[in-house]
Amino acid sequence: MAFHTFQQVIESRMGRLRPFNIVHPAFEDRNGTRQDCCPEMVATIVREARRRPDLEWLLVVDQGEHDTHAARQAPDNLHIFPRRFHMALYNWYGDPPREPGHTPSKWLFCPMGRADHIRTRWFDLLHEHDLVRGNNVSYLCTNYPQREPDPRRYAGSGGEGHQHLVPFNNFEPQNLPNDQRMRANWAAHHECLFGVSVETGSTEPQAWYTERAYNMIGSGQVPVIIAGMGGMSQLESLGFRVPDYINWRLYDQWPVDRWGEGLDKMGHIAADLRQFTQRHRIRDIARDWRPHAEHNRSHWNTLRAQFDREDRTVATWVMTLTHNLSTRRYQHLTR
Repeated sequence: MAFHTFQQVIESRMGRLRPFNIVHPAFEDRNGTRQDCCPEMVATIVREARRRPDLEWLLVVDQGEHDTHAARQAPDNLHIFPRRFHMALYNWYGDPPREPGHTPSKWLFCPMGRADHIRTRWFDLLHEHDLVRGNNVSYLCTNYPQREPDPRRYAGSGGEGHQHLVPFNNFEPQNLPNDQRMRANWAAHHECLFGVSVETGSTEPQAWYTERAYNMIGSGQVPVIIAGMGGMSQLESLGFRVPDYINWRLYDQWPVDRWGEGLDKMGHIAADLRQFTQRHRIRDIARDWRPHAEHNRSHWNTLRAQFDREDRTVATWVMTLTHNLSTRRYQHLTR
């Protein structure tokens, strides 16, 4: 058997292949932050499996990297395991958040860094719906790969009317370097009831969660995920509680980048948040949400057990397809 990460396979151009080729994403960084999603993985391996029908291909797809269209085109010599969880689950980067129990003083927490047309439009919507004032919002509009603030990226990503504001940060006295920005600002989290995460790869067919979303859930915030199709329902399927304070079930399956075609997912989210925050008192909603916040925090232990069970299932799947189910030196992987 040949074990390759996706990156290694691409770099070697599928070199040194074996009768069974097992491909999987890269593991997360040691500091607990997410590796970027590799949504092109399935389509790439489908092409390679068709090119080499003499070989067997096993592809373990990480959470959020499922490409169902490409998977339906998979040839018989390609076997795909769609993971429910991230391959390395999630480790807190720095100190974990304290237990929920505080009463927040602000409605929204929304930190945004790297510039793209989704984050730029969301930044504009926050201003249009008056959701910036009195809340914790940032949009550093950083370039890539340097990840330094670059106001020119605002207009270049479709922004209108707010270029003079970027880089924007109304809850921290200074814009921190990228490595420090990766650490959660728990004080800023705990000031706010809702956590809005504009996720990496939000235009992909499926949702992908970064440390931003997990930090918001862990700190006890109401999660609002702007991501690929099914971002909120997929989070709910992991066992977290996602309330109906906004009407997310109506538009959760919409793509995030089709607002010009009448499917304005971000527009609906912004309007719902504005309407909700105008109609309710934050203290009342915080009291209603608190038991669910406590559930989400304690659910990390349940999630770890489910993840470990899935790991054993993946090992059994690989061993079965490679005819190693009875191989003694692999037996510990299934226990």
